[in-house]
Amino acid sequence: MSRPSTARVQPEWLRWCAALDALDYDEIAAITALAEVEDFDAGEQVFAQGSAGDKLYVIVSGRVEAIRSGQVIAKLIAGEFFGEMAMFNRSERVATVRTLEATRLVALGERRFRPLVQRQEPAAVKLIQQLGALTLKRMQRANEDMRKRMAEDDPLLGMVLDEYRQLSGELLAGWALAYHAVGKPGKLTVTSIKPSSTAADLAVAYSPGVAEPCSAIASDAEAAYAYTGKGRLVAVVSNGTAVLGLGAIGALAAKPVMEGKAVLFKRFADLDAFDIEVDETDPRGMVDTVVRIAPTFGGINLEDIAAPDCFWIEEECKRRLDIPVMHDDQHGTAIIVGAALLNALELVGKRIDEVRVVFAGAGAAGFATARYLADLGVRRERMILTDDKGVVHAAREMPPYLREFAIDTGLRTLAEAVAGGDVFVGLSAANVLTEDMLRSMAPNGIVGARDRPANRTRNPAGCHRRHGTQRLPQPGQQRAGVSLRLPRRTRHPRPRDHACHEARRHPGDRPPRPAADHSRGRLRRRRPRIRARLPDPQAVRPPPAARGGHRCGRGRDARRRCAHCPRPRRVPDRAHRGRRGPAVSSWLVRRTGI
Repeated sequence: MSRPSTARVQPEWLRWCAALDALDYDEIAAITALAEVEDFDAGEQVFAQGSAGDKLYVIVSGRVEAIRSGQVIAKLIAGEFFGEMAMFNRSERVATVRTLEATRLVALGERRFRPLVQRQEPAAVKLIQQLGALTLKRMQRANEDMRKRMAEDDPLLGMVLDEYRQLSGELLAGWALAYHAVGKPGKLTVTSIKPSSTAADLAVAYSPGVAEPCSAIASDAEAAYAYTGKGRLVAVVSNGTAVLGLGAIGALAAKPVMEGKAVLFKRFADLDAFDIEVDETDPRGMVDTVVRIAPTFGGINLEDIAAPDCFWIEEECKRRLDIPVMHDDQHGTAIIVGAALLNALELVGKRIDEVRVVFAGAGAAGFATARYLADLGVRRERMILTDDKGVVHAAREMPPYLREFAIDTGLRTLAEAVAGGDVFVGLSAANVLTEDMLRSMAPNGIVGARDRPANRTRNPAGCHRRHGTQRLPQPGQQRAGVSLRLPRRTRHPRPRDHACHEARRHPGDRPPRPAADHSRGRLRRRRPRIRARLPDPQAVRPPPAARGGHRCGRGRDARRRCAHCPRPRRVPDRAHRGRRGPAVSSWLVRRTGI
């Protein structure tokens, strides 16, 4: 039990806490006004695993240790914090905390803090966001520790992995809910990109001035790309019939995923996107809805629509519309799996036309990925698709679209298909690949397990290192990397004072900029790290001048004006234009190692 303390919390005590780094002094003072001091003797228990929790603790002096299932999982010193799950609507403690010496703690109660979050007080919102970011960093450190233990072949690895999965799952679930709820609910907002502070501004933004661009667009529909945001606006459309690994959860439940995809469009391509959830399961009704809203957008991104309806919906939308239409679950997943496979095959020294590839899942993602891998060079007779009914073979009943990959084989189950296989691609429900199946694969096997939202493998980390398998990047997490580009230069220290002035006067005297190393030797040096980190520091978007031509897409010459562009804009040079198109996956794998 803590000793009662009459001391008042001082803001200076908390200035060294990482959870409060983002707050200024006044904001820290507002937080400390809600906190209280608790003193503990050495060896005392602050709280027990499984007990109800309603406080966040910051260590002012002393040390504590966190214990889970009898094992010490962390030791914390002054300036660090614990118990943050209480701030994420998780009332059950995930570990026991005990003091190692006389310790003074600052306790912030959830009941007093929660109203500040609901009122969106800046200090409270910043604190929650900082706690979430630090919680994810703790999970990453734990993941690195798991990798070290795997490399050392720790005999207690199995038990530790089970504890780690439970703990990381609880931490991630709590922060995920808080992340979406803190501050303004959701992940998107709408802001104006034109001045709107005066009556004169509003008279041009709306009536009467807005009539001029309306008249121009009525005369020429292409003018919409010059006078509106149509050309940089994407519709992310779903009916919620095949959401991640959650299945048919409905249009409304799919909204967080569609908002997240809009965030990716903005983060990696600087495109605006609206999420549109359509409560319609009839394919014809879905197509009619997309066609009716199409005038608003410059492109349509279909998302999480169940097979086989998704194939017809995409083709019909393409036929009826004059703007780009893509079903991301098919083509986005296929591109990144293809890029990752080419990279992994180079690392393990196998030829793409000789490997046997086994798919768990024959839906939209599985079918499109199989088609794409066939285009890359995988022989169709060496690809085996499986679904919930077993292997897709010529003698069974199946949807018409799967007949393309039905083969004559005596294999009937996933376990039989995986045995001796070189590559496993998991695009199905969770926990279908067992450890025994993984052991039965060919030496230096390659496993692509899509972790959205659950792993497709049972205990994958416990055996994939030991038995030489290479793990592909997870499509759900790495797909956004396709839009990245390599830097054209590397930074060097900027000259200062007189040297800076001389450098401007004599640019030819500047030191040469070293070229990035994208050789095969670099790939070999990075062999343990197949999975790319996003955003990868080696793959950044090109400078603004290299990203696009005229707003309407007509102009080819940097000095040329078209009828609808208010000023000329630079267009990509030949090198940038050459990096676009269907070859992006193989190009990406050669350049970035994704």
